[in-house]
Order: sequence, then C-alpha cells, then structure tokens
Amino acid sequence: MAGNALNQRSIYAVPGLPVVTLVLTWILTSLAIIFVAIRFYLRKKLRNGWASHDWFILAALCFQIPFQAGLTIMCNWGSGSPTETLTELQLYNINKFGWVFAPFTHPASFLARISIAILLVQIFGTKIWFKRYLIIFTTFQTLLGITTFALNLSLARPYAALWDTSITNAQFLNPLAYQWTAVILQFCYTIWDFTAVLFPILILWKLKMPTSRKVGLAILLAMSLITSAVAGLKTIVSLLYTIGADNLIDVYYGTHIIDFSTCLEQALVIMMGCVPVLRSITQLRLPQMSSLGGSFTSILTRGRTKITGTDSASASPIPEHTSFENLEFAARSHRFNGVPSTKEGSFPGFAVASWKGGDANNPLAESGVYCTDTVIVSYQDRARQREEL
Repeated sequence: MAGNALNQRSIYAVPGLPVVTLVLTWILTSLAIIFVAIRFYLRKKLRNGWASHDWFILAALCFQIPFQAGLTIMCNWGSGSPTETLTELQLYNINKFGWVFAPFTHPASFLARISIAILLVQIFGTKIWFKRYLIIFTTFQTLLGITTFALNLSLARPYAALWDTSITNAQFLNPLAYQWTAVILQFCYTIWDFTAVLFPILILWKLKMPTSRKVGLAILLAMSLITSAVAGLKTIVSLLYTIGADNLIDVYYGTHIIDFSTCLEQALVIMMGCVPVLRSITQLRLPQMSSLGGSFTSILTRGRTKITGTDSASASPIPEHTSFENLEFAARSHRFNGVPSTKEGSFPGFAVASWKGGDANNPLAESGVYCTDTVIVSYQDRARQREEL
C-alpha cells in the first residue's frame, strides 16, 4: 500500500529536474556574484567608498554561495529524482547535506532584504508612509528570520542527530515550532517582495519625469515580481508539509522543490537589490580610442606640474548622491565656484539662480552656482561654459 502511494506521488516528478536545478541556480548565482562585484566597483569609482547597504548585500551573497554549493552536492547525490530510484546511501546523504546547509538560507534572505530596504528609503525617503512601512515591516521580518535561524540550529542536540540515527541520547525540539515560524516568515517575504515592487511603481508614476522613463523604471522594478512568485511557491509547498498534507507529494522530492525555489529566490533578491545601483553605470566616463593618445600626453604633462587648489577642486569625485538616490528631487544642493550668468540653457547637473539686490548673507550672493538634481542651467554662452567645465 505504501509502495502504491509512493508511486502515485512520483508521477509528478519532472524528468531531469536535478540538471535543470543545477543549470538555473548556477546561472542566477553567477549573475548575482557579477552584479555584486560591479556594484562594489561602481560604488568605489563613483562614491569613493561603500555604504551599509553594500555590506548587507555582500553578506547575503556570502551565505548564498555555500548554499548553492550544498544544493550542488545534494543534486549530485540524486536530489530531485523520484525516491524509488534512489538508494539508502543516496537518501541518507541528501538528508544530511540538506540539514548541513539549511542554516545558510535564513541570513541570505533577510540580509538581502535589509539592503534593499535601505536603498528604497534613500530613493523614496520623502514618502514618510513608505519609509515607516519599510522600517517596521523589514524589522519585523528580520527578527522573525533570526528566530527561525535560531530554531533551525536548536532542532536537535547535537545537531547531527537530525540525519544520523545512530546518535543516542539526543534531545529534539518540537519541529512544528520551526516549521510554522518558517512558513510565516516565507509568507512575510512574499508580501514584502510584492509591496516593495508595487508601492515604488505607484510613487514613480506620480513623479515629474518623462513617461518613457516612468515606464522604464516600472518595468525594471516589475521584474522582481518573479522573486515574489518564487517565494509564494516555496510558501505553498512548506505549508503543505506543515499541515500534514505531504501525502500529495514525495517527501524528498518536495524538499528538493523547497531547496530549489530557495536558491532561486535568494539569487533573484540579491540581483534585484543591485539593480538600482547598477543604473549609475551610465555615469562612468569612458574615453574614446581616438583620445587615448591625448589623454596619455595630458597625464605626463600634468605629472610635471604642481596641482593648485583650483585643479584639486576640479578633480574632486562625483557628487555624493548618484542617480539611484533622491529620485524625487528633494531639496539638496552643493555650491560650486563659478561666475553668475545671464542666459538660460540646459545642461545636466548645474543650476544658476539670480538674485535681485546684494545680500551678503545670501549663500548664492558669492558665486551663484549650485549643483542640484535638476537639469536647468544658466550660462553666458556655450563655448565659455565648455571651457570652464
């Protein structure tokens, strides 16, 4: 009877699932590594340093890589194949490595979402309701994630007793506490991923920017809905096991689905967390091949002269707030030394405000040139403007 039930549940098995698992997860994990590497390069190049959200995403990647390695080991032992085709040794090692690498999943999930929350607060910081929502929700699910992580490690004393039945006098924690906590946490991840996409899209649509840019940013953010869908799949499968409905699917096969979706979810979250920063790659100034000779000569000539205070100011790094921050153009300005102008034109990054009357206390009275997040500039003539810049 048990054999018939096992065969009935195995009809849902997907042929070649271990191979599909390895190909998809390694592609996404490799992309996540590339995204994080480019993110750190851009932050160093454009900001001369890194912020807390960069380290959070790096920490999430450091937990994702070992879990990817563990999933690879489990697939090599036959994880994802129908249970009746596996030997006792294969089942033992699949169960063993599943528990060995399970603790890596929880930090990777909540650390990546902490990084995204910090970025979203920086981008949409003027929306107080969204800022509070992110802080409260992210704090709650982070605490729940830490609790789930602790319960995972406390399921058995010693921990190896979870897969090694030869260990005697082992102490076990009621698994329902861990299972229900994990289901609730996964449900929170699903809601968080969906609202982290929906709310920014609603905010972006109301911003004063071209419609084409609105649509582009909305499509970019909507891509992370895939992450929410994967998290939802994992929630459903985990809930089936928690309520005792595992007769609908083979235990080992269902566990593989959870591990597979977990690896996909974590890689996607890390990648989507890097997308806002990677948009600043357009700020890199790449020299043309025709100007390499002139640039080399300029470097040699500059090395023979002493840099003055004016040269040092012109060689200052790119302003602190890059394109992914302050998306709502909140009031924020940085003064540059320059000469007030009389004509108006357009040039990104500079604005000139003219004041009537001389006010010594006015910060614009001295130079009148500010760097803002607008795209309006006043200058005397285009030729002079190019020379001075």
